[in-house]
Amino acid sequence: MFGAGVVHAVDREQAGGDRRGRGGGATASARAAVRRRQLKKCLLVTPAEHWPNVDSGISMSQTGSAPDGSPLFCYVWSPNYAAAQRVFEQAQASYDPNAVAAVLHQFPYHVDSLLAMNELYRSMGEAQAAEDLLHRALYAPSAAEDLLHRALYALEAAWPHGFDPVAAAVRLDIEKPENKGLFVALFRHAQALSRRGCHGSALEATKLLLALDPEDPLGGLLLLDYLALRAGSYEYLERFVAEFDSSHALALLPNYAFALPLSRFRLEQQQQQAAGASSDQQGSSSSSSKVPPVSSYTLLAQALLLHPRVLVELMAKLGAQGVGKDAAWQSLLARKLFAKDDDHGSESLAHLAGDHGSESLAHLVSLFVERSHSLWKAQDVQAWLKTAAEAAADVADGKPRSSSSSSSSSSSGLPPSSSRVRPDDVEVYGSAADWARVATESFPGGGRNEWGHLRLADFSDAVNALPQEEMQAAMAPGQGMNDAAAVEALNDMLLQEQLAAAQRQQQQQGGPAMSEEQLRGTNPLLMLLQSMLPWVNAGQQPDYAADDGSGGQQQQGPGGGQQ
Repeated sequence: MFGAGVVHAVDREQAGGDRRGRGGGATASARAAVRRRQLKKCLLVTPAEHWPNVDSGISMSQTGSAPDGSPLFCYVWSPNYAAAQRVFEQAQASYDPNAVAAVLHQFPYHVDSLLAMNELYRSMGEAQAAEDLLHRALYAPSAAEDLLHRALYALEAAWPHGFDPVAAAVRLDIEKPENKGLFVALFRHAQALSRRGCHGSALEATKLLLALDPEDPLGGLLLLDYLALRAGSYEYLERFVAEFDSSHALALLPNYAFALPLSRFRLEQQQQQAAGASSDQQGSSSSSSKVPPVSSYTLLAQALLLHPRVLVELMAKLGAQGVGKDAAWQSLLARKLFAKDDDHGSESLAHLAGDHGSESLAHLVSLFVERSHSLWKAQDVQAWLKTAAEAAADVADGKPRSSSSSSSSSSSGLPPSSSRVRPDDVEVYGSAADWARVATESFPGGGRNEWGHLRLADFSDAVNALPQEEMQAAMAPGQGMNDAAAVEALNDMLLQEQLAAAQRQQQQQGGPAMSEEQLRGTNPLLMLLQSMLPWVNAGQQPDYAADDGSGGQQQQGPGGGQQ
Protein backbone atom coordinates (compact mmCIF):
# COMPACT_ATOMS: atom_id res chain seq x y z
CA MET A 1 0.00 0.00 0.00
CA PHE A 2 1.35 3.39 -1.05
CA GLY A 3 2.21 5.08 2.25
CA ALA A 4 0.39 2.55 4.40
CA GLY A 5 3.62 0.95 5.61
CA VAL A 6 4.64 4.07 7.46
CA VAL A 7 1.22 4.49 9.08
CA HIS A 8 1.01 0.90 10.30
CA ALA A 9 4.65 0.94 11.38
CA VAL A 10 3.72 3.61 13.91
CA ASP A 11 1.19 1.32 15.56
CA ARG A 12 3.60 -1.63 15.53
CA GLU A 13 6.35 0.48 17.06
CA GLN A 14 4.02 1.77 19.76
CA ALA A 15 2.80 -1.74 20.52
CA GLY A 16 6.37 -3.03 20.65
CA GLY A 17 7.37 -0.26 23.01
CA ASP A 18 4.49 -1.14 25.31
CA ARG A 19 5.56 -4.79 25.39
CA ARG A 20 9.16 -3.91 26.18
CA GLY A 21 8.14 -1.46 28.87
CA ARG A 22 5.83 -3.90 30.64
CA GLY A 23 8.01 -7.00 30.39
CA GLY A 24 7.49 -10.25 28.58
CA GLY A 25 5.57 -11.77 31.49
CA ALA A 26 2.52 -9.57 30.98
CA THR A 27 -0.37 -11.29 29.31
CA ALA A 28 -2.08 -9.87 26.24
CA SER A 29 -5.27 -9.26 28.21
CA ALA A 30 -3.40 -7.35 30.90
CA ARG A 31 -1.73 -5.16 28.31
CA ALA A 32 -5.11 -4.50 26.69
CA ALA A 33 -6.58 -3.55 30.07
CA VAL A 34 -3.78 -1.08 30.70
CA ARG A 35 -4.24 0.40 27.24
CA ARG A 36 -7.97 0.84 27.79
CA ARG A 37 -7.29 2.70 31.02
CA GLN A 38 -4.80 4.99 29.28
CA LEU A 39 -7.08 5.98 26.39
CA LYS A 40 -9.70 8.49 27.40
CA LYS A 41 -13.37 7.67 26.79
CA CYS A 42 -14.96 9.95 24.22
CA LEU A 43 -18.37 11.00 23.00
CA LEU A 44 -17.70 10.84 19.27
CA VAL A 45 -15.68 7.64 18.85
CA THR A 46 -14.49 4.67 20.87
CA PRO A 47 -10.67 4.52 20.91
CA ALA A 48 -9.12 1.30 19.68
CA GLU A 49 -6.70 -0.61 21.89
CA HIS A 50 -3.93 -0.50 19.29
CA TRP A 51 -3.89 3.31 19.06
CA PRO A 52 -0.84 5.16 20.41
CA ASN A 53 -1.14 7.03 23.68
CA VAL A 54 -2.51 10.52 23.19
CA ASP A 55 -0.07 13.41 23.39
CA SER A 56 -1.34 15.43 20.47
CA GLY A 57 -0.15 18.88 21.51
CA ILE A 58 -3.65 20.30 21.09
CA SER A 59 -5.63 22.15 23.74
CA MET A 60 -8.65 24.44 23.71
CA SER A 61 -9.50 27.70 25.44
CA GLN A 62 -12.35 30.19 25.45
CA THR A 63 -11.53 33.32 23.47
CA GLY A 64 -14.69 35.37 23.93
CA SER A 65 -18.36 35.26 23.05
CA ALA A 66 -20.22 34.80 19.78
CA PRO A 67 -22.73 37.45 18.61
CA ASP A 68 -25.56 35.37 20.11
CA GLY A 69 -23.83 35.31 23.50
CA SER A 70 -22.60 31.71 23.28
CA PRO A 71 -19.03 31.12 24.48
CA LEU A 72 -16.52 31.15 21.63
CA PHE A 73 -13.71 28.59 21.77
CA CYS A 74 -10.55 28.04 19.79
CA TYR A 75 -8.04 25.21 19.60
CA VAL A 76 -4.50 26.04 20.67
CA TRP A 77 -1.43 24.37 19.16
CA SER A 78 1.65 23.74 21.23
CA PRO A 79 4.98 24.91 19.72
CA ASN A 80 5.74 21.28 18.89
CA TYR A 81 2.40 20.82 17.12
CA ALA A 82 2.81 24.11 15.24
CA ALA A 83 6.20 22.90 14.02
CA ALA A 84 4.60 19.62 12.91
CA GLN A 85 1.98 21.63 11.02
CA ARG A 86 4.67 23.49 9.10
CA VAL A 87 6.39 20.20 8.29
CA PHE A 88 3.05 18.79 7.11
CA GLU A 89 2.50 21.74 4.79
CA GLN A 90 5.89 21.11 3.22
CA ALA A 91 5.10 17.41 2.88
CA GLN A 92 1.72 18.19 1.35
CA ALA A 93 3.34 20.53 -1.15
CA SER A 94 5.48 17.63 -2.37
CA TYR A 95 2.34 15.82 -3.64
CA ASP A 96 3.81 12.58 -2.29
CA PRO A 97 1.50 10.62 0.04
CA ASN A 98 4.49 8.90 1.62
CA ALA A 99 5.78 12.27 2.79
CA VAL A 100 2.50 12.93 4.61
CA ALA A 101 2.49 9.39 6.02
CA ALA A 102 5.99 10.02 7.33
CA VAL A 103 4.64 12.96 9.34
CA LEU A 104 2.28 10.52 11.06
CA HIS A 105 5.30 8.37 11.87
CA GLN A 106 6.59 11.16 14.10
CA PHE A 107 3.26 12.77 15.05
CA PRO A 108 0.58 10.00 15.11
CA TYR A 109 -2.20 12.41 16.16
CA HIS A 110 -1.50 15.27 13.76
CA VAL A 111 -5.02 16.14 12.60
CA ASP A 112 -4.36 17.50 9.12
CA SER A 113 -2.11 14.56 8.28
CA LEU A 114 -4.79 12.13 9.44
CA LEU A 115 -7.44 13.88 7.36
CA ALA A 116 -5.18 13.97 4.30
CA MET A 117 -4.43 10.25 4.54
CA ASN A 118 -8.10 9.53 5.20
CA GLU A 119 -8.99 11.24 1.92
CA LEU A 120 -6.23 9.36 0.12
CA TYR A 121 -7.37 5.97 1.38
CA ARG A 122 -10.95 6.67 0.35
CA SER A 123 -9.77 7.66 -3.13
CA MET A 124 -7.89 4.37 -3.29
CA GLY A 125 -11.04 2.49 -2.37
CA GLU A 126 -9.83 1.75 1.16
CA ALA A 127 -12.71 3.40 2.98
CA GLN A 128 -11.90 1.66 6.24
CA ALA A 129 -8.34 3.00 6.37
CA ALA A 130 -9.59 6.49 5.50
CA GLU A 131 -12.14 6.65 8.29
CA ASP A 132 -9.56 5.47 10.83
CA LEU A 133 -7.41 8.53 10.05
CA LEU A 134 -10.38 10.83 10.52
CA HIS A 135 -11.25 9.37 13.91
CA ARG A 136 -7.69 9.80 15.17
CA ALA A 137 -8.05 13.55 14.48
CA LEU A 138 -11.12 14.01 16.70
CA TYR A 139 -9.49 12.40 19.81
CA ALA A 140 -5.86 13.41 18.46
CA PRO A 141 -11.73 1.99 12.18
CA SER A 142 -11.19 0.08 7.99
CA ALA A 143 -7.88 1.80 7.54
CA ALA A 144 -9.63 4.92 6.26
CA GLU A 145 -12.23 4.79 9.03
CA ASP A 146 -9.65 4.12 11.73
CA LEU A 147 -7.64 7.15 10.64
CA LEU A 148 -10.78 9.28 10.72
CA HIS A 149 -11.62 8.07 14.21
CA ARG A 150 -8.15 8.89 15.48
CA ALA A 151 -8.50 12.46 14.21
CA LEU A 152 -11.80 12.83 16.05
CA TYR A 153 -10.27 11.29 19.14
CA ALA A 154 -7.38 13.79 19.23
CA LEU A 155 -9.70 16.75 18.76
CA GLU A 156 -12.21 15.67 21.40
CA ALA A 157 -9.47 14.95 23.91
CA ALA A 158 -8.66 18.67 23.88
CA TRP A 159 -12.16 19.78 24.91
CA PRO A 160 -12.10 21.60 28.27
CA HIS A 161 -14.77 21.14 30.94
CA GLY A 162 -16.61 24.29 29.87
CA PHE A 163 -16.98 23.03 26.31
CA ASP A 164 -20.43 21.40 26.20
CA PRO A 165 -21.45 20.54 22.63
CA VAL A 166 -24.41 18.47 23.84
CA ALA A 167 -26.09 21.66 25.02
CA ALA A 168 -25.46 23.24 21.60
CA ALA A 169 -24.28 26.37 23.38
CA VAL A 170 -20.69 26.62 22.13
CA ARG A 171 -19.23 28.16 18.99
CA LEU A 172 -16.04 27.78 16.97
CA ASP A 173 -14.76 30.00 14.18
CA ILE A 174 -13.81 27.90 11.15
CA GLU A 175 -11.74 30.80 9.83
CA LYS A 176 -9.17 29.98 12.51
CA PRO A 177 -6.78 27.37 11.03
CA GLU A 178 -6.66 25.57 14.37
CA ASN A 179 -10.44 24.97 14.28
CA LYS A 180 -10.96 23.83 10.71
CA GLY A 181 -9.94 20.22 11.37
CA LEU A 182 -12.88 19.62 13.71
CA PHE A 183 -15.42 20.80 11.12
CA VAL A 184 -13.92 18.67 8.36
CA ALA A 185 -13.64 15.61 10.61
CA LEU A 186 -17.25 15.92 11.83
CA PHE A 187 -18.59 16.28 8.29
CA ARG A 188 -16.72 13.21 7.09
CA HIS A 189 -17.71 11.32 10.24
CA ALA A 190 -21.40 11.98 9.56
CA GLN A 191 -21.02 10.73 6.00
CA ALA A 192 -19.11 7.64 7.12
CA LEU A 193 -21.76 6.80 9.73
CA SER A 194 -24.52 7.15 7.16
CA ARG A 195 -22.72 4.82 4.74
CA ARG A 196 -22.65 2.18 7.48
CA GLY A 197 -26.40 2.58 8.05
CA CYS A 198 -26.05 4.50 11.35
CA HIS A 199 -28.30 7.32 10.16
CA GLY A 200 -29.40 8.41 13.64
CA SER A 201 -25.81 8.81 14.81
CA ALA A 202 -24.94 10.60 11.57
CA LEU A 203 -27.83 13.00 12.20
CA GLU A 204 -26.50 13.78 15.69
CA ALA A 205 -23.02 14.45 14.28
CA THR A 206 -24.54 16.87 11.75
CA LYS A 207 -26.48 18.64 14.51
CA LEU A 208 -23.20 19.14 16.37
CA LEU A 209 -21.59 20.50 13.20
CA LEU A 210 -24.37 23.08 12.83
CA ALA A 211 -24.28 23.94 16.53
CA LEU A 212 -20.58 24.84 16.34
CA ASP A 213 -21.25 27.34 13.51
CA PRO A 214 -24.87 27.96 12.43
CA GLU A 215 -23.54 29.75 9.33
CA ASP A 216 -22.82 26.23 8.05
CA PRO A 217 -19.49 26.64 6.22
CA LEU A 218 -19.33 22.99 5.08
CA GLY A 219 -22.92 22.43 3.95
CA GLY A 220 -24.33 20.45 6.87
CA LEU A 221 -27.75 21.92 6.07
CA LEU A 222 -27.66 20.11 2.74
CA LEU A 223 -27.02 16.81 4.52
CA LEU A 224 -29.39 17.04 7.50
CA ASP A 225 -32.64 16.58 5.56
CA TYR A 226 -31.40 13.31 4.02
CA LEU A 227 -30.21 11.96 7.37
CA ALA A 228 -33.46 12.93 9.13
CA LEU A 229 -35.51 11.08 6.50
CA ARG A 230 -33.20 8.07 6.66
CA ALA A 231 -33.44 8.00 10.45
CA GLY A 232 -37.25 8.33 10.38
CA SER A 233 -37.11 11.65 12.28
CA TYR A 234 -39.97 13.15 10.29
CA GLU A 235 -41.46 15.38 12.96
CA TYR A 236 -38.00 16.64 13.93
CA LEU A 237 -37.36 17.64 10.30
CA GLU A 238 -40.53 19.72 10.17
CA ARG A 239 -39.68 21.43 13.48
CA PHE A 240 -36.13 22.09 12.34
CA VAL A 241 -37.20 23.83 9.14
CA ALA A 242 -39.70 25.95 11.06
CA GLU A 243 -37.35 26.93 13.90
CA PHE A 244 -33.80 27.03 12.54
CA ASP A 245 -32.44 30.56 12.48
CA SER A 246 -30.67 30.94 9.18
CA SER A 247 -29.93 33.64 6.64
CA HIS A 248 -31.68 31.40 4.10
CA ALA A 249 -35.36 30.44 4.09
CA LEU A 250 -34.84 26.70 4.39
CA ALA A 251 -38.20 25.80 2.86
CA LEU A 252 -37.12 27.46 -0.40
CA LEU A 253 -33.92 25.43 -0.76
CA PRO A 254 -34.47 22.51 -3.19
CA ASN A 255 -33.50 19.84 -0.65
CA TYR A 256 -35.97 21.05 1.99
CA ALA A 257 -38.66 21.98 -0.54
CA PHE A 258 -38.78 18.26 -1.48
CA ALA A 259 -37.77 16.70 1.85
CA LEU A 260 -40.73 18.26 3.67
CA PRO A 261 -43.36 16.71 1.36
CA LEU A 262 -41.64 13.32 1.61
CA SER A 263 -41.57 13.62 5.39
CA ARG A 264 -45.28 14.50 5.41
CA PHE A 265 -45.98 11.55 3.08
CA ARG A 266 -44.32 9.13 5.50
CA LEU A 267 -46.18 10.63 8.46
CA GLU A 268 -49.47 10.19 6.59
CA GLN A 269 -48.61 6.54 5.96
CA GLN A 270 -47.87 6.01 9.65
CA GLN A 271 -51.16 7.64 10.54
CA GLN A 272 -53.09 5.40 8.16
CA GLN A 273 -51.41 2.32 9.57
CA ALA A 274 -52.19 3.38 13.13
CA ALA A 275 -55.82 4.09 12.25
CA GLY A 276 -56.21 0.75 10.50
CA ALA A 277 -54.71 -1.18 13.40
CA SER A 278 -57.04 0.30 16.01
CA SER A 279 -60.83 0.14 16.09
CA ASP A 280 -61.03 2.25 19.24
CA GLN A 281 -62.79 5.52 18.42
CA GLN A 282 -60.84 7.41 21.05
CA GLY A 283 -57.57 6.17 19.60
CA SER A 284 -58.73 7.15 16.13
CA SER A 285 -59.66 10.60 17.36
CA SER A 286 -56.26 11.00 19.01
CA SER A 287 -54.60 10.01 15.75
CA SER A 288 -56.77 12.43 13.78
CA SER A 289 -55.52 15.29 15.93
CA LYS A 290 -52.08 14.80 14.41
CA VAL A 291 -53.25 15.15 10.78
CA PRO A 292 -51.00 17.70 9.05
CA PRO A 293 -52.89 20.80 7.89
CA VAL A 294 -51.64 20.46 4.31
CA SER A 295 -51.54 17.25 2.29
CA SER A 296 -48.20 15.85 1.12
CA TYR A 297 -49.59 15.98 -2.45
CA THR A 298 -50.13 19.72 -2.16
CA LEU A 299 -46.67 20.30 -0.71
CA LEU A 300 -45.00 18.24 -3.42
CA ALA A 301 -46.94 19.83 -6.30
CA GLN A 302 -45.95 23.27 -5.03
CA ALA A 303 -42.32 22.18 -4.68
CA LEU A 304 -42.39 21.03 -8.31
CA LEU A 305 -43.76 24.40 -9.41
CA LEU A 306 -41.02 26.12 -7.41
CA HIS A 307 -38.16 23.94 -8.65
CA PRO A 308 -39.25 21.99 -11.78
CA ARG A 309 -35.62 21.26 -12.63
CA VAL A 310 -35.43 18.87 -9.67
CA LEU A 311 -37.80 16.37 -11.26
CA VAL A 312 -35.87 16.41 -14.53
CA GLU A 313 -32.51 15.71 -12.88
CA LEU A 314 -34.00 13.28 -10.36
CA MET A 315 -35.66 11.11 -12.99
CA ALA A 316 -32.51 11.22 -15.13
CA LYS A 317 -30.54 9.91 -12.15
CA LEU A 318 -33.10 7.23 -11.35
CA GLY A 319 -33.52 6.35 -15.02
CA ALA A 320 -29.88 5.24 -15.08
CA GLN A 321 -30.93 2.73 -12.40
CA GLY A 322 -33.93 1.50 -14.37
CA VAL A 323 -36.57 3.57 -12.56
CA GLY A 324 -39.19 5.72 -14.32
CA LYS A 325 -38.42 4.65 -17.88
CA ASP A 326 -42.04 3.92 -18.85
CA ALA A 327 -43.93 5.91 -21.47
CA ALA A 328 -46.11 7.67 -18.89
CA TRP A 329 -43.07 9.28 -17.27
CA GLN A 330 -41.57 10.26 -20.61
CA SER A 331 -44.80 11.91 -21.63
CA LEU A 332 -45.01 13.77 -18.32
CA LEU A 333 -41.44 15.06 -18.54
CA ALA A 334 -42.17 16.43 -22.03
CA ARG A 335 -44.85 18.79 -20.72
CA LYS A 336 -44.19 22.53 -20.62
CA LEU A 337 -43.31 22.76 -16.91
CA PHE A 338 -40.48 20.25 -17.14
CA ALA A 339 -39.34 20.58 -20.75
CA LYS A 340 -36.09 22.28 -21.75
CA ASP A 341 -36.16 25.87 -22.90
CA ASP A 342 -35.48 24.99 -26.54
CA ASP A 343 -38.57 22.76 -26.57
CA HIS A 344 -40.98 25.55 -25.65
CA GLY A 345 -38.96 28.72 -26.16
CA SER A 346 -39.46 31.58 -23.75
CA GLU A 347 -42.76 30.04 -22.68
CA SER A 348 -40.94 27.43 -20.64
CA LEU A 349 -41.67 27.86 -16.95
CA ALA A 350 -38.37 26.22 -16.14
CA HIS A 351 -36.75 29.32 -17.63
CA LEU A 352 -39.08 31.64 -15.68
CA ALA A 353 -38.15 29.85 -12.47
CA GLY A 354 -34.50 30.71 -13.01
CA ASP A 355 -33.28 27.12 -13.25
CA HIS A 356 -30.99 27.97 -16.17
CA GLY A 357 -30.06 31.45 -14.99
CA SER A 358 -28.93 30.84 -11.41
CA GLU A 359 -25.71 28.93 -10.88
CA SER A 360 -26.47 28.71 -7.16
CA LEU A 361 -29.82 27.02 -7.76
CA ALA A 362 -28.39 24.65 -10.38
CA HIS A 363 -25.63 23.63 -7.96
CA LEU A 364 -28.06 23.08 -5.08
CA VAL A 365 -30.29 20.92 -7.29
CA SER A 366 -27.32 18.78 -8.32
CA LEU A 367 -26.23 18.35 -4.69
CA PHE A 368 -29.75 17.34 -3.63
CA VAL A 369 -30.21 14.81 -6.43
CA GLU A 370 -26.79 13.26 -5.80
CA ARG A 371 -27.38 12.91 -2.07
CA SER A 372 -31.08 12.03 -1.89
CA HIS A 373 -32.05 10.28 -5.12
CA SER A 374 -32.17 6.88 -3.42
CA LEU A 375 -35.08 8.08 -1.24
CA TRP A 376 -37.28 8.59 -4.31
CA LYS A 377 -37.11 5.27 -6.12
CA ALA A 378 -39.47 3.23 -3.92
CA GLN A 379 -42.64 2.17 -5.74
CA ASP A 380 -45.04 4.01 -3.45
CA VAL A 381 -42.94 7.19 -3.61
CA GLN A 382 -42.82 7.00 -7.42
CA ALA A 383 -46.62 6.72 -7.65
CA TRP A 384 -47.06 9.67 -5.27
CA LEU A 385 -44.47 11.72 -7.17
CA LYS A 386 -46.13 11.04 -10.53
CA THR A 387 -49.56 12.15 -9.28
CA ALA A 388 -48.18 15.40 -7.82
CA ALA A 389 -46.11 16.07 -10.96
CA GLU A 390 -49.21 15.69 -13.16
CA ALA A 391 -51.10 18.09 -10.91
CA ALA A 392 -48.27 20.65 -11.10
CA ALA A 393 -48.06 20.27 -14.90
CA ASP A 394 -51.83 20.83 -15.15
CA VAL A 395 -51.49 24.07 -13.19
CA ALA A 396 -48.62 25.20 -15.45
CA ASP A 397 -50.68 24.42 -18.55
CA GLY A 398 -53.63 26.42 -17.19
CA LYS A 399 -55.89 23.37 -17.12
CA PRO A 400 -59.08 24.04 -15.14
CA ARG A 401 -59.09 22.35 -11.75
CA SER A 402 -62.00 20.08 -10.86
CA SER A 403 -64.34 20.98 -8.04
CA SER A 404 -62.99 18.05 -6.05
CA SER A 405 -59.47 19.48 -5.96
CA SER A 406 -59.99 20.73 -2.43
CA SER A 407 -60.57 17.21 -1.17
CA SER A 408 -56.96 16.12 -0.88
CA SER A 409 -57.91 14.93 2.61
CA SER A 410 -60.73 12.49 3.06
CA SER A 411 -63.88 13.27 4.99
CA SER A 412 -62.67 11.08 7.82
CA GLY A 413 -59.77 13.42 8.43
CA LEU A 414 -57.21 10.93 7.16
CA PRO A 415 -55.12 11.61 4.05
CA PRO A 416 -56.18 9.44 1.11
CA SER A 417 -54.00 6.59 -0.04
CA SER A 418 -51.96 7.27 -3.16
CA SER A 419 -53.98 4.73 -5.15
CA ARG A 420 -57.16 6.83 -4.71
CA VAL A 421 -55.73 10.29 -5.44
CA ARG A 422 -56.04 11.75 -8.93
CA PRO A 423 -54.14 14.81 -10.18
CA ASP A 424 -57.42 16.77 -10.16
CA ASP A 425 -57.82 15.98 -6.47
CA VAL A 426 -54.58 17.75 -5.51
CA GLU A 427 -55.11 21.26 -4.21
CA VAL A 428 -52.44 23.75 -5.29
CA TYR A 429 -52.20 27.25 -3.86
CA GLY A 430 -51.11 30.00 -6.26
CA SER A 431 -50.43 29.93 -9.98
CA ALA A 432 -47.38 28.62 -11.79
CA ALA A 433 -46.29 32.20 -12.49
CA ASP A 434 -46.50 33.01 -8.77
CA TRP A 435 -44.17 30.14 -7.88
CA ALA A 436 -41.84 31.07 -10.74
CA ARG A 437 -41.54 34.60 -9.34
CA VAL A 438 -40.72 33.22 -5.88
CA ALA A 439 -37.95 31.14 -7.42
CA THR A 440 -36.43 34.01 -9.41
CA GLU A 441 -36.53 36.33 -6.39
CA SER A 442 -34.90 33.70 -4.16
CA PHE A 443 -32.32 32.60 -6.75
CA PRO A 444 -31.77 35.45 -9.22
CA GLY A 445 -29.92 34.67 -12.41
CA GLY A 446 -26.32 35.70 -12.87
CA GLY A 447 -23.86 36.46 -10.13
CA ARG A 448 -21.55 34.05 -8.38
CA ASN A 449 -22.39 30.57 -7.20
CA GLU A 450 -22.97 31.09 -3.48
CA TRP A 451 -22.63 27.36 -2.84
CA GLY A 452 -19.75 26.73 -5.22
CA HIS A 453 -17.37 25.82 -2.39
CA LEU A 454 -19.35 22.61 -1.79
CA ARG A 455 -18.06 19.70 -3.87
CA LEU A 456 -20.50 17.24 -5.40
CA ALA A 457 -18.19 14.37 -4.41
CA ASP A 458 -18.61 15.27 -0.72
CA PHE A 459 -22.34 14.50 -0.95
CA SER A 460 -22.03 11.25 -2.87
CA ASP A 461 -21.66 7.68 -1.72
CA ALA A 462 -19.75 6.89 -4.90
CA VAL A 463 -15.95 6.93 -4.59
CA ASN A 464 -13.88 8.14 -7.51
CA ALA A 465 -11.03 5.69 -7.05
CA LEU A 466 -7.59 6.52 -8.40
CA PRO A 467 -6.59 4.28 -11.33
CA GLN A 468 -4.52 1.35 -10.13
CA GLU A 469 -1.98 1.81 -12.92
CA GLU A 470 -1.26 5.34 -11.71
CA MET A 471 -0.74 4.12 -8.16
CA GLN A 472 1.55 1.35 -9.34
CA ALA A 473 3.55 3.84 -11.39
CA ALA A 474 3.93 6.08 -8.36
CA MET A 475 5.22 3.14 -6.33
CA ALA A 476 7.76 2.13 -8.97
CA PRO A 477 11.46 2.83 -8.36
CA GLY A 478 12.34 6.43 -9.09
CA GLN A 479 8.69 7.55 -8.90
CA GLY A 480 7.91 9.26 -5.62
CA MET A 481 9.42 8.12 -2.32
CA ASN A 482 9.33 4.78 -0.61
CA ASP A 483 8.69 4.64 3.12
CA ALA A 484 12.38 4.83 4.11
CA ALA A 485 13.00 7.77 1.80
CA ALA A 486 9.94 9.53 3.14
CA VAL A 487 11.17 9.23 6.72
CA GLU A 488 14.61 10.49 5.70
CA ALA A 489 13.05 13.45 3.89
CA LEU A 490 10.94 14.19 6.97
CA ASN A 491 14.06 14.20 9.12
CA ASP A 492 15.57 16.76 6.76
CA MET A 493 12.46 18.92 7.06
CA LEU A 494 12.58 18.63 10.85
CA LEU A 495 16.21 19.67 10.74
CA GLN A 496 15.43 22.72 8.67
CA GLU A 497 12.54 23.57 10.97
CA GLN A 498 14.83 23.41 13.99
CA LEU A 499 17.47 25.52 12.29
CA ALA A 500 14.83 28.14 11.61
CA ALA A 501 13.66 27.97 15.24
CA ALA A 502 17.26 28.33 16.47
CA GLN A 503 17.81 31.34 14.26
CA ARG A 504 14.63 32.98 15.53
CA GLN A 505 15.73 32.46 19.13
CA GLN A 506 19.21 33.72 18.35
CA GLN A 507 17.77 36.93 16.97
CA GLN A 508 15.62 37.36 20.06
CA GLN A 509 18.15 36.33 22.75
CA GLY A 510 21.58 36.51 21.14
CA GLY A 511 24.35 33.93 21.62
CA PRO A 512 25.91 31.32 19.34
CA ALA A 513 23.68 28.75 17.66
CA MET A 514 24.47 25.24 16.46
CA SER A 515 25.76 24.77 12.96
CA GLU A 516 23.97 22.54 10.48
CA GLU A 517 26.81 20.02 10.78
CA GLN A 518 26.31 19.79 14.54
CA LEU A 519 22.56 19.40 14.18
CA ARG A 520 22.89 16.62 11.60
CA GLY A 521 24.63 14.49 14.20
CA THR A 522 21.61 14.60 16.52
CA ASN A 523 18.11 13.15 16.55
CA PRO A 524 16.04 15.77 14.65
CA LEU A 525 12.85 15.18 16.62
CA LEU A 526 14.70 15.28 19.96
CA MET A 527 16.44 18.51 19.06
CA LEU A 528 13.17 19.99 17.81
CA LEU A 529 11.58 19.25 21.18
CA GLN A 530 14.59 20.62 23.04
CA SER A 531 14.52 23.80 21.00
CA MET A 532 11.00 24.46 22.28
CA LEU A 533 12.25 24.83 25.86
CA PRO A 534 12.29 28.50 26.89
CA TRP A 535 15.91 28.43 28.07
CA VAL A 536 17.40 26.55 25.11
CA ASN A 537 18.76 28.11 21.93
CA ALA A 538 20.26 24.92 20.42
CA GLY A 539 23.71 25.96 21.58
CA GLN A 540 23.09 28.99 23.79
CA GLN A 541 23.75 28.47 27.49
CA PRO A 542 21.04 29.05 30.11
CA ASP A 543 21.17 32.48 31.67
CA TYR A 544 22.12 31.08 35.07
CA ALA A 545 25.34 29.54 33.61
CA ALA A 546 26.86 33.01 33.36
CA ASP A 547 27.09 33.16 37.17
CA ASP A 548 29.45 30.18 37.62
CA GLY A 549 32.56 32.30 37.31
CA SER A 550 33.56 31.17 33.85
CA GLY A 551 32.51 34.39 32.22
CA GLY A 552 29.60 32.80 30.47
CA GLN A 553 31.80 31.03 27.90
CA GLN A 554 30.51 27.54 28.48
CA GLN A 555 28.56 26.06 25.61
CA GLN A 556 26.03 23.28 25.45
CA GLY A 557 26.71 20.28 23.31
CA PRO A 558 24.26 18.63 21.01
CA GLY A 559 22.57 16.79 23.87
CA GLY A 560 22.26 19.87 26.02
CA GLY A 561 25.28 19.05 28.28
CA GLN A 562 28.30 21.22 28.85
CA GLN A 563 31.44 20.98 26.79
